[in-house]
Amino acid sequence: MTEAEITESILELLRTIPESKWSKNHGSLYGERGRPDIQGTIRDSYEPPEPGSLHRLHCLGRTFAFEVKTEKGVLSKWQVKALAELRAAGAVAEMVRTVRDVANVLALHGIRTAPSAEVRS
Repeated sequence: MTEAEITESILELLRTIPESKWSKNHGSLYGERGRPDIQGTIRDSYEPPEPGSLHRLHCLGRTFAFEVKTEKGVLSKWQVKALAELRAAGAVAEMVRTVRDVANVLALHGIRTAPSAEVRS
């Protein structure tokens, strides 16, 4: 499979997760070097307002970033740096080669995916 095919399969899986938003990052002259192929946020929990407070209910989310590589692909120094910076900022940022890799990362963080989407990988 090509990296583009793997990426599309991963996006199909990710789009089965309720209350989440995913995007494919496209390289361009104006883009940031090493930026992961896929980034997104999953609604994680709710923070209720304090009793008597005028503050609204806050939605807390978790950020995930995936750098997609083929079986023989390797990370560039820019990609290694970008993943490390995202992790330092609190994101889950990983290099993946298959849809199953993504499902495993998500499962480690308590996120369920549609089983039928994983089987096609």
